[in-house]
Amino acid sequence: MVKATVSIPGGRLSDRLGGKAVVMGGWTIYVLAYCGFAFLAGAGWTWFLFVVYGRYYLTEGVLKAYVADVVLPRQRGGAYGIFNFVISVTVLPASLLMGLMWDTVGVRAAFLIGAGLALAAVLTLSVAPRGDAVPGR
Repeated sequence: MVKATVSIPGGRLSDRLGGKAVVMGGWTIYVLAYCGFAFLAGAGWTWFLFVVYGRYYLTEGVLKAYVADVVLPRQRGGAYGIFNFVISVTVLPASLLMGLMWDTVGVRAAFLIGAGLALAAVLTLSVAPRGDAVPGR
C-alpha cells in the first residue's frame, strides 16, 4: 500500500530534484529502515519500519528513468536490457543470502549487512554522473 502511495510523488520529486537525488534518498531510507529492523523490537516498531521501508519504493520508477538519463538515446534499449538482466539474476540470490545470514549469523547481522551494502550503493551512486553530465548529450 505504501509503495502505491509513493510512486507518483516519487516521480514528481524526481522532476524537481533529479533522479539521482531521489534514488540516493530512497536508498538512504532503505539503510535507515534496515538499521531499524536490526535494533528495534516490538510489533509497533515493526509496523512503523514497514511504512518507512515502503517509502524506499519511491525509487523504483525513478531508477528506471535514471537509466535513460545516463546513457545516450541510441543506447537506451541495451541499457534497459542490462538493467533488467542484472536485477533479474541478483534478486533471488540476494534473498537467499539474506535468509542464510538470518539463519546462520542472526537477524541483526543480516539486516546490518543489508544496510551496509545499501550504504555502499548510495556512496557509489554519489560519484556517478548526473544525466546532464553524460558526454555527447
